[in-house]
Formats: sequence, structure tokens, C-alpha cells
Amino acid sequence: FLVDITAHLNDLNLRLQGENLLINDMFQTVTAFEVKLKLWHRQIKNNNLIHFETLSEQNHVNTEKYAALINSLSQDFESRFQDFRKHQQQFSISATPFSVDINMLPANLQLECIELQSDIQLKEKFLQESLLDFYKLYLSKEKY
Repeated sequence: FLVDITAHLNDLNLRLQGENLLINDMFQTVTAFEVKLKLWHRQIKNNNLIHFETLSEQNHVNTEKYAALINSLSQDFESRFQDFRKHQQQFSISATPFSVDINMLPANLQLECIELQSDIQLKEKFLQESLLDFYKLYLSKEKY
């Protein structure tokens, strides 16, 4: 079990490292991992060890024990990243500025977002570039 869960955690760790990662990308990675934890919890509880190769090779696996450990890890993730969930709307705004509903935005962002969404050239650049390049190359700090 420890071999398998450590491999999954190492994969998460590697995805969160590196240059040019935006916070919304990192948040999506953590959120996806939390969903995976819930999936693994249900699967292990039902004796499905497909995502735990090393554990599946063992005889007489106590699936309740491992399901409880996965559940505990899931709760730890929820607790650790609860502050990030409070900012989920801001992450969404920065990730999809052209499709966000203006009426759902905080009042201090509405006018800027209207200007942004009305700029056809910026919208085209947004579709052509990576999110990081779009923000670095095309949005002026003075205007936005």
C-alpha cells in the first residue's frame, strides 16, 4: 500500500513543481488529486485495487484498513487546501476571463472584465496563446 500511495503522491508532487505554473493550474491539480482520493477510497472499499498494483499482488488484503487510510488522507487534503477553495472564483476568472459571467463577479472587477471581454483582438490572442503567455504578453499592468 505504501509503495502505491507514495507513487501517487510523488506524481502529484512532480506536477506541482517547475516553472511557469499558475496558481489555478496548481489548484486544478490538487482538486483532481482529491477526487482521485475519493475514487480510490470507494474502489478499495469494494475490493477494487486497480490503481494499487503492489497492494493487489498481496494475499488477504484488509481493504477496510486501507480505505480508512485513504479517507484520512482525503480529509487531510480537504483541511490543508480549504483556504484555496475560498479563492476558487478568482482562479476561475483568471483561467477563463472571456467566458465569466460579469454579474457573478465582485463589483471591483466588473468594469475591467467588460473591457477585456469586449476586446476582440485580446480574445483571439487568448485562444492562440498559453494562459501564462497571454497574461505576460498581452495584458498591460496599467489597464488591467
